[in-house]
Order: sequence, then structure tokens, then C-alpha cells
Amino acid sequence: MIEILQDNDDAGKQGAVKIAKALHDEFGGEPMIAKWDESLKKGFDPRDDDEALTETKKALNNATPYKPETETSNRKGYNLIPITEALRLDIQKPAMIIEDILNECCNTLLTATDNVGKSMMANQMACCIATGTDFLGYKVPKAHKVALVQHEMENGEQLDRLKQQSYRFLEMHPDLMAKNLLMHIIEDGENLLVIDQFDVIENTLKVDPDIEIMVFDNIGQSTNVSMTDPDAIRTELKRLKAICRKYSVAFLLVAHHNKIDYNSEMDLKKEHIQGGKPVTDWADNVIQLQTSSINPNLVLFKITKIRSVHDKDGITTKLANQVVRFNQDRDLLFTNRITIHNWEAHFKATDKYKREMDYLRELARRGEFTTLEAINESAMITPPVHESTIKGRWLPKFMKYGWIEKVKHGHYKVTDEMLKMLNDPTVLGT
Repeated sequence: MIEILQDNDDAGKQGAVKIAKALHDEFGGEPMIAKWDESLKKGFDPRDDDEALTETKKALNNATPYKPETETSNRKGYNLIPITEALRLDIQKPAMIIEDILNECCNTLLTATDNVGKSMMANQMACCIATGTDFLGYKVPKAHKVALVQHEMENGEQLDRLKQQSYRFLEMHPDLMAKNLLMHIIEDGENLLVIDQFDVIENTLKVDPDIEIMVFDNIGQSTNVSMTDPDAIRTELKRLKAICRKYSVAFLLVAHHNKIDYNSEMDLKKEHIQGGKPVTDWADNVIQLQTSSINPNLVLFKITKIRSVHDKDGITTKLANQVVRFNQDRDLLFTNRITIHNWEAHFKATDKYKREMDYLRELARRGEFTTLEAINESAMITPPVHESTIKGRWLPKFMKYGWIEKVKHGHYKVTDEMLKMLNDPTVLGT
């Protein structure tokens, strides 16, 4: 506990409040301000007489906690107006930056476990926003100015990635990329806890008020607040939202998932995100990613929270299970978003199900096949699979996951969806 002892005069009282405020703003808590006996003369100095020690002890014992002034202290009440008047106000809802993903003055979370590609997807989103290029089929109506701020990688690693990812955008929109895409270069000795340094964010926006989106990669590395402390997280994000409103800027925050056994969960849920409910409550939209077990070049893509719905199909359409292709060996970009139905199957361990994928490719080459042909085809994979395993386990499971479908009695085929994921390079590739 901190107690502040001041002279018993106006200057002393004001000085004590200033010190208490500085301590509160820096460390939180409630610093105590000593309270002198009201019978003492104004300007009493503890050094003035022999009873100084007694009066000092009394002042410290009567200390009161510092209470910061609130913004509401000078307000008369809510600004209430008749609904008929309110409906005539020309106040537009936030315009889309990326359809269903990011709006003006709103906040989006992009989350995944390690090594899924969330940082590269954030870079791609930034390039699309800067150039007005549609992102994975989601509309980007116009170009916006974007600032990329990352904390996980060295400058060289981030630049190397951006060189690959931005090539196509630079080729098609060189002027827009030069004007609208800004990258934060980390300086030697720089404090990287940017989200904690709200003055740094505000000063950046004051210097360049045309910035409309700031991308922080990632929230866990850019704050000194523990991601297991919900009250502290909530306080930080409230301050970030205040900046969002004050400067009409949108934030895209990259975040991590907790360690989850996806083989058991077999889904992407907001509860998987580090920081928990304070983080997901803060966000207007949430996107979650996970690598598919069926094909390492496929990434599961799911919007698990969305504030606004723009069409008659409603929110269920927006929250569909989807998959995208990650072009890891080419330009580090994501392409070819499609809706899928065999969602659970994508969470199984890759090594365990490699033989099943090889087997499905052999069946797909046949087109339509019978149970007997399916059994005979099992001899084509290594090591071969026993007849009872094919009939009793594999075929029923393939039906359950939507990998194959019944054409007629005793006749099957690999579903169109699975064909896209296994064999069709124009759609997803292998």
C-alpha cells in the first residue's frame, strides 16, 4: 500500500492528487492520501513543533483512497431524443471493408494454433484491403489505408513473406500498394508492447489520420497483460475500442488458440481462443483456422462470430464450415474457398488417415463402384486392407463423413466435394 503525505495547504493537496493519479495510471490500485486534522493551521509542516510525529501518525491513519474522476461527473444525463427525431438522423451503419469479416470502426479476430498460417492470412487481408481486391470471394468494395504491426517475427522474416505474398498485388496495383500498405519496421531497443502503449497507437493515427485499419500480429505478444487475467484483458481491450471510436479506425488482431485436442473436439469454437470471453466479446467478428488432416494444403476456415447480416439467408449461411487452399509452395496465398459438409473428418490425425485418402483416390478413378470392386481395390494400397475392414469400417465411415454416397443398391461413388479436395487442381489441388 502506498500512502502520500503532503503539506496541509492547497499546493500540498493538489500535489498529492497529482502523484496519486500518476501512480494509479501507471500501476492501478488506490494510492492513499494522508488527511490532516481539520483543527490544524493551514500550511502545517510536520517539522513545525514537537507534536509533529503525533499529528503525522493521525494523518496517515485517516488516509483516504484516491478516486479518479469519471467522465460522467460533469454530465447531466443521457442524451435522449424522441424516436421520431432519431429516425430522421443521417447516421449510417459502418460500411464494409471486407464483407462479413471487417467493417469500418469495428474489430476482428483472426485465430489459429501455431503454424496454420494466420499471420500470412492477415498479410493477405491487408493486401486485399489496400488494393480493393476481393478476399477469398468476400467483397472489398474499395481500397483503404492499412498499417501492419507485428511482434512475432524479425523484420527480415516478415519482409521475406511479404515479398512473396505481395508480388501479384504489386504487379496489378503498384500505386495503391505504395500509397495504402504500411509496414512497421522494428527498431533496435524498441518496446514492442504496443497494445499497452496506447499513446503510440494514438500518435500514429494523429500523424497519419488516413489510416483506416491497423493489423496487430499478435495480441499475446503485443501486451504485457496475462492472457489468463480476464479483468486485465477486458480493461486493455476497452481502451483499444475507445481509440477505435475516437479515430474511426478498425482493428484486426491475430490471436492464438489454446492447446486443444482437435481429434476429440472436431470443431472450431470461440472457447478455443486465448483470453477467453473478454477477447471474443470485444470482437465484432471472429475467424478461426485449422489445418486439415485430409490434405496439408487445405485450411479449415470458419467465421464463428459475426455482428451484422447483410442478406436474407441469415446468419447460419455466414457461419458455414468452409475450407481454403494454402499455396505454400508458390505465393503463400490462400485461394478457392468452398463450403464443406464432411467437417469432422478434417480433424483426424493426418498420418492415421493417409491410407484412407490414398484408397479414396483409387476409388475416385473408377467413378462408380460396387462393394466387391471396393474390396478388390484395397489391394492397390500399401499395406493392403482386409476385406472385413473395408466392409465393416471404412465404407460405413466414408458414408458417415460424406466422402462417398450411394448411387443405387450396392453401387457407390466418391462425392463431388471429396473429389475437389483429393484430385481437382483447378479447385483445391493436392
